[in-house]
Amino acid sequence: MSASKLKSKRVGFFTSCHRLTTRTIELQGRFRNGVAIVWINNKYGLINKEGEVIVSPRFKYLEMVSDELIRVTDEKKGIGYMNYNGEFVWKPTQ
Repeated sequence: MSASKLKSKRVGFFTSCHRLTTRTIELQGRFRNGVAIVWINNKYGLINKEGEVIVSPRFKYLEMVSDELIRVTDEKKGIGYMNYNGEFVWKPTQ
């Protein structure tokens, strides 16, 4: 199943202790500039159309605010902005 058709999917991976664990990935909207916001384990991150994680799920909230920027809300550091490659253009600040 391609990531563009993925709405919610349970995936498995091995931990460092060689235990198989699973998690649910939910798309939070459509793909834009080749990435989509995902909800994994109660945090937001980004994946590409191949399903690869671009930004690990560690944020309280992500929002695509333009064709160039994604607003990032970090619980401890505040609000910042990143580009669609996952690089910060303005690191979160209070």
